[in-house]
Amino acid sequence: MANLPEQPVYEEGIYQLETTDPVQGGPDGVSNLPLKQLANRTAYLKETVDAIGDAIGDFAPINSPEFTGTPKAPTPQLGNSSTAIATTAFVQAAARGVLTKSVAGGSNVTLSAAEAGNAILILTGLLEDDIDIILPNTGRWLIVNATSGEYGLTVRTAAGSGVTVAQGKSRDVYGDGTDIKYVDTDTTGFEPDLSNYYTKTEIDSQFDGYYTKTETNSLIDGVAGDVDAALEDYYDKTEIDSALAGKVSKSGDTMSGKLGVVSVDAQVEALGNVSGSKSIDVSAASTFTMTITGNTTFSFTNPPGAGRDQVVYLKITNGGAYTITWPQDTMFAGGEAPTLTEDGTDLLALWYDEEEEAWVVGVVFADYQATE
Repeated sequence: MANLPEQPVYEEGIYQLETTDPVQGGPDGVSNLPLKQLANRTAYLKETVDAIGDAIGDFAPINSPEFTGTPKAPTPQLGNSSTAIATTAFVQAAARGVLTKSVAGGSNVTLSAAEAGNAILILTGLLEDDIDIILPNTGRWLIVNATSGEYGLTVRTAAGSGVTVAQGKSRDVYGDGTDIKYVDTDTTGFEPDLSNYYTKTEIDSQFDGYYTKTETNSLIDGVAGDVDAALEDYYDKTEIDSALAGKVSKSGDTMSGKLGVVSVDAQVEALGNVSGSKSIDVSAASTFTMTITGNTTFSFTNPPGAGRDQVVYLKITNGGAYTITWPQDTMFAGGEAPTLTEDGTDLLALWYDEEEEAWVVGVVFADYQATE
């Protein structure tokens, strides 16, 4: 008796014997076909299982595995204190050294590759101006600003704008391939918004023209006697305030009582040719001169405040040659707008009626001219 021949093939299906099939033995007999197919499947599965068993022999167990060769793992970020695997790259980065470097002066400093290879950079020295520290495009560093002097320090790449590290502070930074960025606790870069802050240069510019304390002391140095004696010929603030009590300021104060004046020089503003809409700021002058060259609509701005009136003069040439429109609430002497000279000059007075909050217009001199 012989065994059926077997092949490690996974048969797609198992033949079902039909009632009409004859009983036929032998390797190719129809009666042995289902058995042969099952035997092929069994041989295929055995071969697959044996291959898996051989492969498992190359895997380490989960519990206390022992690796051979050069196993690799993801490198954690510096500062990671979890149970993640510390790769050789992580260990070298964390322990690659500390550099203390003086950056004293007022010039930018470019670190060499060897210097930038240290993980911690302690920067010292007296700064005489704002300076930049130039780092490589990639890497990660802890920057310690141990400098002195009233100036700022920025770390950046050669082509970047960088980030600032305040004096007496340390910041974790990294190079993103283009510029230096801050690293926050989530190891993602961020930039502080300094748009609402003045730089030192901007603040210094606000004090241009002022003496510093040192400069002031230098000016006083050498004065005979003590400072109090040197200042005896000057009024102090109390004496000045007392002398000015009851006096009127040159601008803005309100006087009381009767004011006696000999003469008044009033401001005159020449408006030139006037047409169309013309706004006149009555606070700018007392008299306004103009030549009308087309239909004109007047408006008046900045009238006097509550409890005050004002008189303004308009010297108008050729006012009757065109239509003049006055503000809607303007009042006129006699109740009608004045008729002006077509080819000549008229002098008009405008009085501001504080109670009515309106201007009253009247002709002072009509068509006045020199005698022949």
